[in-house]
Amino acid sequence: MRDVNEDYADAIRWLKQATDLSPDDADTWYSLGRAQYSKGDYGGAETSFRRVLTLDSRSVKAENNLGLTLASQNQLEKAMEAYRKAEALQQGSASQSEQPLLNLGLLLLDRNQPQEAAEKLARAAAIAPSCAQCQEALGQALLALNRLPEAEAALEKAVALEPKNPRFHFVLGRAYKQSGEVEKSRIELQRSTELYGSHSTPAQ
Repeated sequence: MRDVNEDYADAIRWLKQATDLSPDDADTWYSLGRAQYSKGDYGGAETSFRRVLTLDSRSVKAENNLGLTLASQNQLEKAMEAYRKAEALQQGSASQSEQPLLNLGLLLLDRNQPQEAAEKLARAAAIAPSCAQCQEALGQALLALNRLPEAEAALEKAVALEPKNPRFHFVLGRAYKQSGEVEKSRIELQRSTELYGSHSTPAQ
């Protein structure tokens, strides 16, 4: 069976040849960056996404993906700057992506800034109501703010969107427990354990 890394290596080789032939093709550079990122070559991906931005300085997706590569290299301040720039670039656009707001919200949450995280994640969820990860992340931020009814509502939406995701059930169970809904909490935590499987349990 062919290793997925071999597929990425082939894709990267061909895309590099394509960029040699068309060095000003932003789409090809973006595809190269995505392949490099997927393979774990974050430095190479950063170079490719920066090349896209020299060709198209208003590319929201390139700026957002630059943030992802920087975060993967633990350059968190620079990653946050890239996400904020991607957010600003799409202000006023009729077609917006939830991804910069989601990634920025998750980073803010990791940095213990739940208030701003909740604001960004609420906007992400409004842009993409069917994004289960947006709802779950929003629920986590609201939990950190002790806004329990709102947190439960967001987490219930996440579970409804992805009922087989064990983490979502686990976090919803925690939210119910925090608000004193013992039986609801027990049901969700049990469902989470079942989905994780008998040999794996959710992180405490």
